[in-house]
Amino acid sequence: DEGLASFRFNFRGVGESEGEFDEGEGEQQDLRSALDMLRRWPGIDGRRLAVAGYSFGASVALNAIGKLKPARCFAFIAPSISSAGGDKAGRDKRPRLFVVGQRDGLVPSVQLQRALDGMRSPANLFEVPGADHGLVGQETAVAQRVIGFVKDNLK
Repeated sequence: DEGLASFRFNFRGVGESEGEFDEGEGEQQDLRSALDMLRRWPGIDGRRLAVAGYSFGASVALNAIGKLKPARCFAFIAPSISSAGGDKAGRDKRPRLFVVGQRDGLVPSVQLQRALDGMRSPANLFEVPGADHGLVGQETAVAQRVIGFVKDNLK
C-alpha cells in the first residue's frame, strides 16, 4: 500500500526451509543471501534497501549488521538485549529503529534503552504502550512506525 516492495523468508529449518537451526550463526548467512537475492531482483533498486526483523530475526540482523552492506537502514523489533548492546550495532552509523513493547518481559524497554545509550550514533526507540513481546493488537501501529522510518531513510 505504501509503494514499498517487501520480501519475507524463513531461516533454515523453519517451516518448509531446508537445513537445521544454527544458533544464529548460519542464520546470518541466510539473511545475507536473502538480501543479496532481493537487491538483484528485477525492478528493485538495490541501492535503496532496508532490513527489518522481529525477535530472533532482529537479533540475527543486529549480529550481522556489519555484513549487511547493501542495507541503508534497519528496523529491529523486540531484539535481545545482548544483541542490541553489541559492539557491531553500536559502531554502525546507518539509521536504526528499535521497537519494543512497554510490557515486554523478554526485552524490557528500560534495558533496551540503556543498550542504545551506549551506541556511538543515535538510534531511535519506539515503545509501544501496553504491549508485550508479541505486540498483539499493535501490529498496525508497529507497521506504520516501521514503514514511516523506512520511507524517510530510503529517500
